[in-house]
Amino acid sequence: MPRAEAHRQLRGYLRNNRHRTDYPNDLAHGWEIGSGEIESACKTIVGQRLKDPGMRW
Repeated sequence: MPRAEAHRQLRGYLRNNRHRTDYPNDLAHGWEIGSGEIESACKTIVGQRLKDPGMRW
């Protein structure tokens, strides 16, 4: 039964969030759909702040 419940919850989540995955519409509006740039920036900024000389955490 846990597997069936997990499947039911997943279907509900996907159904409730379908409007958030309309990528063709987002691209048509010129909106960014990837998070690669943000992840890269976070990695760079955090890396610089943690690894600069004299930094102590």
